[in-house]
Amino acid sequence: MGLDDISDELLLEIVNFVKIGGCNRDLSHLSSCSQHLNRVTTPILYRDILQIGQQNLPLLLFTILKKPDLAEYVLRYESSEFEDGELDISGFSEEQLEMCHESIKALKISKEDESEWFSRVQQGEWQALTTLLLLNLPKLKELDLASYRNFADFQDPKPDAGPLNFLFRKAAGRQTSGDKSAPSLSNLETVSVAYSGTEMGLGFEDVIPLLELPSVTSFVVHKLDGSAEFDIHPTTQFNARKLEVIYSSIEPDALTRFLQRFPSLEDLWYEHAGAIVGCMEFLPQTLGAGIQHLKHSLRSLEIFGDPEDTHDDERALAVGSLVDFEKLVDISTMQITLLGPSDGHGEDSEDDTKPIHLWNVLPKSLVRLTLIDCNLGIL
Repeated sequence: MGLDDISDELLLEIVNFVKIGGCNRDLSHLSSCSQHLNRVTTPILYRDILQIGQQNLPLLLFTILKKPDLAEYVLRYESSEFEDGELDISGFSEEQLEMCHESIKALKISKEDESEWFSRVQQGEWQALTTLLLLNLPKLKELDLASYRNFADFQDPKPDAGPLNFLFRKAAGRQTSGDKSAPSLSNLETVSVAYSGTEMGLGFEDVIPLLELPSVTSFVVHKLDGSAEFDIHPTTQFNARKLEVIYSSIEPDALTRFLQRFPSLEDLWYEHAGAIVGCMEFLPQTLGAGIQHLKHSLRSLEIFGDPEDTHDDERALAVGSLVDFEKLVDISTMQITLLGPSDGHGEDSEDDTKPIHLWNVLPKSLVRLTLIDCNLGIL
């Protein structure tokens, strides 16, 4: 019995097993064995795409432009921005470049933006090629920028056509107006972005345009250097219900204002990295102030990082009472973050602050509590 004689259901099991191995090349070879195998394997081959080699992005882009039906299968795309932000596309034909130009023209943006974007494509700029690819993936649900530095905006703060910020701002406008076409990225729900450098991190100006997309309900950022000077429209709100800010440093005042932009947050993870990424100070009470509006929605809360003693003469205190958070079922943090710097179990204290006990801060809805660096007698 040959593979062509096997039922589609069993063949899918085989194909999924090959896909688990992580090598699309094997799956691609399998899809070219027969029309039957091609029909079964192609949707899985393009469902989850990982761009690892420098030339993979241009090749994928031109494949999608030439065969747009393949774009319908792509649900997840993971990519990395390369060190200089530019790729070698010298081997591609004028016909292929013209396909890119026609795709940009179809957006009906200004002639100036159209020309700027195509110029960046001709230069092989990673962001210009990536934005063009994303515009042609109508079913995309998840975007993972595994290594990102936003070179384009770093070199030129003006939001020119081509960079991802430009794409997301345009897409947000389309979604707000009710547009559900491919350029609106209306199916994109999950965005993850990780800074590629070893020092400092991404700024608010890098991640806010990604968060402003109305369809994004889950957002993960690794190494965010959040300054208190970030500028955002007073009425701006983010639709994300899940937020993970990993190994990041947000200034205390900025942390409060940033979290207040999420009206329906259900899951929050914040890990403070300190001076390695940006601001050294972490005051748990500023995070607590930023989530007070979430008493009817927050379900899980994870806070990690050593609170600093002072910030502008303000002492690090406990995150604050969580008693009124009626849906909060899972808390993971350090004892000092939850109960404050003085645990009140026989240790000397320089002030008259009354000890905070667990039963005074935990909600009745709590199912699981994970505390790190606990003192004996905490209960």
